[in-house]
Amino acid sequence: MADPDRPPMTQPEFARRAAIVAVIAVLIAGVAAFAWVVSQALLVLFVAILFAVLLDGMAGLAMRWLRLPRPLALTLAILLIIACIGGIFAFGGLRVASEAPALRSSLQTSVQRIQHELRGIDVEHKLHALGIGSGKPGTGALPPSAGPDFSAIFSHVQGYLSNSVEVVADLFIVIVAGIYFAANPRFYVDTCLKLVAQRRRERLGGVTREVGHGLRRWLLGTFISMLAVGIVTGIGLTLLHVPLAGLLAIIATVMTFIPYIGTIISMVPALLVALLVGPITVLYVLLLYLFAHALEGYLVTPLIQSRTVRLAPGWLILTELAGGLAAGVFGVLIAAPLLVTITIVVQMLYVEDVLGDSTRVLGESREGFRMRRLVAALRERARRRGGGDPRNGKERN
Repeated sequence: MADPDRPPMTQPEFARRAAIVAVIAVLIAGVAAFAWVVSQALLVLFVAILFAVLLDGMAGLAMRWLRLPRPLALTLAILLIIACIGGIFAFGGLRVASEAPALRSSLQTSVQRIQHELRGIDVEHKLHALGIGSGKPGTGALPPSAGPDFSAIFSHVQGYLSNSVEVVADLFIVIVAGIYFAANPRFYVDTCLKLVAQRRRERLGGVTREVGHGLRRWLLGTFISMLAVGIVTGIGLTLLHVPLAGLLAIIATVMTFIPYIGTIISMVPALLVALLVGPITVLYVLLLYLFAHALEGYLVTPLIQSRTVRLAPGWLILTELAGGLAAGVFGVLIAAPLLVTITIVVQMLYVEDVLGDSTRVLGESREGFRMRRLVAALRERARRRGGGDPRNGKERN
């Protein structure tokens, strides 16, 4: 309802406000369009920051346990990562290269066996009777293209691998930028903080510290989960005498990096290969994968939860779907750490600063939460006594 005591808006004032709204709308649209154009570069930058967080955490452990100076600790962390990657390629890479053709052949044989079983029970006629499908009833056979053509799938995969120049370039940028970020993180953080008002720098600096802390805890939990799932599936598949058990265990280990969706992806080839042994083996392999991920979710994760980050499954799956739609496979891979970052930023800058609610930040320990509340209470008491913000020297008149 309009205020009767307020003078009517003049035409120049209306034009000025309309121009301001139009400029804001154009700026928002421009920023959104720019972010969409450079989304790939932003994702590469985020992965570089994540790699820097990993290096920083490893260097911190070396400084704490081995009493090494930071440059030497960072060098040791880089050498350790290089050794781990080299070992993975030396053992796992050779196994993948030697067993990948056998896996392809096994998957094709399993699919052909499924097609044969479906033809035997005349599934097409039954589906047509239910109004499903467009084939003629009574044919008793499925068309040859009813199942997935793994030759076409592998040809597409080879096509993607052949176009590896861009992937190698992005990986090189991630490694180099990550090393520079980890070598002197305070310089880059302080440089970015100088772009905001001075009264907000301390708070945003605290947010960046909490984001780094949360990402380090997420990395720790993810690596422990990958190791646990890989060991359990490898031992179980070997005991069940499933062909290509080592390769399937490697796939399960890597896919654990993608929560929930990766579990389903890693389970499909294992079930198809187990079908070559027998239907009972398929059931055992299904139970094995369910047991491995239940063990990871209900035993390993609770034991390390005080030192790791636990994400809500619903939000995580939605983030993975959104990342897949926005950036394909790359978006799915970084969905979890991106959700960690977004959650911490929203908790600190919106829930605490805007809504005024005190909340325990994702990945924060109980002791750290109590200490942060105590520091905030002391600052608020000092502000009230001084009649202003003690950081900028304002006093009560």
